Amino acid sequence: MNESQELQNPQEQLERYHQYKKRFYDQTKKKSVFVNVMSRKTPHSTKVPCGRWREVVDDETEYKMNHPRRGRLLIINNHFKGDEKLKREGTVVDEENLKKVFVNCLGFNEEDITSLHDLTCEQILIAVDQEAEKDYTDHACVIVVVMTHGKEDLLMGEDGNYVTVDDISEPFQFNETLLGKPKIFIFQACRGSGSMKPCEITLETDANYFGILEMSQNRVPAYPDFLFAFSTPQSFISWQDEVEGSWFIQSLCSAIKNEAADSEKKEIMEILTKANKGLSEKTNSREFYQVASFESTLLKELYFKTKKDVLVFPMYETGN
Repeated sequence: MNESQELQNPQEQLERYHQYKKRFYDQTKKKSVFVNVMSRKTPHSTKVPCGRWREVVDDETEYKMNHPRRGRLLIINNHFKGDEKLKREGTVVDEENLKKVFVNCLGFNEEDITSLHDLTCEQILIAVDQEAEKDYTDHACVIVVVMTHGKEDLLMGEDGNYVTVDDISEPFQFNETLLGKPKIFIFQACRGSGSMKPCEITLETDANYFGILEMSQNRVPAYPDFLFAFSTPQSFISWQDEVEGSWFIQSLCSAIKNEAADSEKKEIMEILTKANKGLSEKTNSREFYQVASFESTLLKELYFKTKKDVLVFPMYETGN
């Protein structure tokens, strides 16, 4: 698998980005505060004219997933090892489990997986731009996973600055070899400081279904074929175990593995709903809970034909 040393930081690329202040309401401090956000100086160069995606829309109800290669997977994993307060224990477990299920269950090739660690905001933007500029002619999809600290729709770099979710997803709109193909973004990060507490529900009502799908419209891009999976809804904490990894990535990997064992073909929203159900059943000693949040502009059903002949594999364990 590709490793982080492949990422280069030429000065001419850094000059494409700038820093600005963004205000948000801090629930813990009960006041508005400012954070530093890194962004592109100008919008990403448009290689695909607006509306060009309409030319590839057809009457098929499923995305074509029979390309020579399943897809590319980019994992950006910030550990914050040098800061005891920010250090993300268990994130190595999350990364290894993601790699295993994507290769062993979903049919990704190891050489199509890139793992980048401990990136500053500039490096995150460069990595995303480099990935978005690749040739996806032989690939059925692209998946980007970002695991770090966050707040609202901001993601923290190792330098303590932030990038926006928009800056992660936006470049992939303009790659012509990705037209009509699914572009999936998975974010394991807090989106606030609120904690979910249990609530009493009546079994006779629809409220007893805990697998909540939040489909807010303020984050959906102007282009189709995007799917966003957030580990938690806006304003809430995303919980992590020091040994077993984050609750969300645990649940997602388990859902992929279990669904693959149950059927050779599973639709992506079925997998995410199963993951959300499993996530909702987790709790800690303080009886805090968590559910995920999904946003989609997919135009078709997305099925990953699973590899049943290689489903027996151990999940990653610390100390091995």
